[in-house]
Amino acid sequence: MKKLIVLLSLLIGFACEDDKEDDAAVNLDGTYKLSSKSWDCDGDEDIIFLTISGQNFVDWDYEGDECEDDEDCYAKESFTVSGGEDGVYQFDITDGPDSGTTGTYTLKLNGKELKSTMSIGNESHTVYWDMISDEIKTYSPVCDD
Repeated sequence: MKKLIVLLSLLIGFACEDDKEDDAAVNLDGTYKLSSKSWDCDGDEDIIFLTISGQNFVDWDYEGDECEDDEDCYAKESFTVSGGEDGVYQFDITDGPDSGTTGTYTLKLNGKELKSTMSIGNESHTVYWDMISDEIKTYSPVCDD
């Protein structure tokens, strides 16, 4: 379930700033790292990078970190979101118990911190990301499936 929540929380895109009078869209393209306040591994470091390019997202979950303590590679997942009005985006769930439903993300950018709240049905989960670069980075080696 943790993987599903983390992966779904990665489906974030463009957000609108509430404190701007013109509600101009904020370009979130770049690379983010999961904030330590969103680690859910009994305090162990959970290294996950998120790259955003338009409405296309790639999750780079390092399997050799303290959290997974597995192979020295990155589990790579790609996603696309839609919408974006008022910072709310939609995504389709294609596997797991909620397969066939649509979830939503509400996004807020505060300086270099991105807050994403994922909602599926009556449940919601908030994850924080720290922007590390305006560039779209890639990571290797990618784990074999």
